[in-house]
This record gives sequence, C-alpha cells and structure tokens, in this order.
Amino acid sequence: IWDLRIDVLMSNSFIRTTYYHNMSLSIIFLLLLLPVSTFAFAGTNTAANNKNSISIGEAIQQSDATLEQLLETASRLWLPTDDNLPPHLLSQRVHHEKRQRWASQLLERIGTVYDNNSESVIFEDDRLSRAIRAAAVPFDKDRPDKEGRYVRQALMGMHTLLGKAVEDSYGGPLQEVLLNHDTNDDMFQLIQRAEAMTSKLPLSQVVELRFAARGIIRRLSLSDENKGITTPNMDQRVAKLPFDIVPLGVDWNNAIVPDNNNKNAVVVAVVDELLQSIPFQMDTITTRTGSVVTERRGTAWVAEP
Repeated sequence: IWDLRIDVLMSNSFIRTTYYHNMSLSIIFLLLLLPVSTFAFAGTNTAANNKNSISIGEAIQQSDATLEQLLETASRLWLPTDDNLPPHLLSQRVHHEKRQRWASQLLERIGTVYDNNSESVIFEDDRLSRAIRAAAVPFDKDRPDKEGRYVRQALMGMHTLLGKAVEDSYGGPLQEVLLNHDTNDDMFQLIQRAEAMTSKLPLSQVVELRFAARGIIRRLSLSDENKGITTPNMDQRVAKLPFDIVPLGVDWNNAIVPDNNNKNAVVVAVVDELLQSIPFQMDTITTRTGSVVTERRGTAWVAEP
C-alpha cells in the first residue's frame, strides 16, 4: 500500500497530485519522468485565470483599479434577465442583495476614477449599462437599511460621473449625454426607488439623494419623454430646511449680473467678484509651536447675529 504525494511548485501555481492505495511503481516513475513543461503549461493556465479568481467585491475595492478594469468587472455582474442562470440566483434574496451591492459600489468607484480626459464613449459602453441595470432592478420590497444604501450609492456615483463628463453652462444648453433607452429607464427607476423609500430614510440621506437625483435629471432630461421625472417625496421631506440645493444654479466662472452704472447687464467672473465684494479678513493665529501664521481661509461677518 502506497501513500505517495507529489508536490510540484511551478511559478505561482501549486499543482498537487495525490495517489493513494495499490499504485504500481512503474506508474509513479512514469509520472516523475514527464516533461516539466507539462506542469508549466498547467501553471500558465492557472495564472491566466487569476483575474477572475477574486470575487467581484474584491475587484471593485482594489485601490489601483483603472476605469477599464472597473468596466471589465462590470461585465461579470449577473442580471435577472440573463439566460441559463442557476435557480438559486433568481430565487434567493441574498444573491439579489449582493448583486445590487456590488453594482452600486462599482458605479460609485467608476464615478471616482473617471476624469475629464477619459473617453466620453463610456456612456455607450454596454458594461456601464450592465452595471446600472444590475443596481436598478429590484428583487422584493426595498429595505431602507439595505437597498436604500445601495440605491444612494448608485445615484451618487452616477451623479459624480455625469457631473465630470457633462459640460455645464448656466442658462445655456447642456452637452448631450447619450444613454440608450433602456439604460435611461434604469436610471430613472433608481430615482423612483429612492422616492418610494424617502419617508423611511434619515433626513441627511434624503438631502444627498435629492441632490444626486436632481443633478441626474437635469443632465438626462434632454428629451420630452424624461421631462416629467420629478422628486415630490424628497422635495416634501426637505421643504422645512432653511436652505435648498439647486443643481447648476450658478456658473462659478461667469455670470450675467446687473450693472448700476450701465443699463446693460455685464458678464463678470463670479469668484473674483465675490472675493472683492465680501469683506474677508485673514486673521493671524498662533500655532502649538508658538509660530504666528496667517489664516489661509478668510472669515467675513456679513450680517448682525
């Protein structure tokens, strides 16, 4: 009776072949005489599949992930409409919850990684559409502490992405964002799901959701079919706050303002004008080490308390 274990370590792959019970010496020696390339080939195949060996969640959280890598991860997301899905994926809430969580985290990461120098064709990429749909399609009744968090992440991620990609012009036309019809519907389904959960979410989260939703609506409501999308439940929740957040309310580079000395309005640089007209004061402070420095941020009292 033989109990022989042959361990071959090649590259980063560990190939373990175990032989038990009544094996002839001739077979064992034949195995040992096999070319090393046989094991090397197996090791190469294993290395080639390393990128899919980690979970989707781990791939999303990799700090050095590029936009292309994140979009490739999006292609691994499953959808309830996919063919030949295992029955447990369709029937068990835990798998639908994981799908929505991964998709929302992915959209949040894509929004963070994307920059203005990236290709605008990202909005025509089927992988982005897949991530949006994976986040948008619900399973059962949404729970504020679970699906509510995922919907918020997805909307905030898409708002960041659209905000970076779309050239804004106060009072003028927005650059068109081309999303296919189905993806457009998925975006607004996310907003409607947020609307339905508004009464059960903390006010701070409703403020974030409303800001993201209104920014998305502003950038995607270019066709007549989308102009009816509103957020009445969110609007009602924040109505008593002493402030409001208006998407694209001011172009901080230029604005048209009245000129008391001129009948015609003039275009001014908003930030420069504010710096000149508001009496900011830079105080001096003493640090822990005793050094006296000037504050980098100015303070201005513009009204009596």
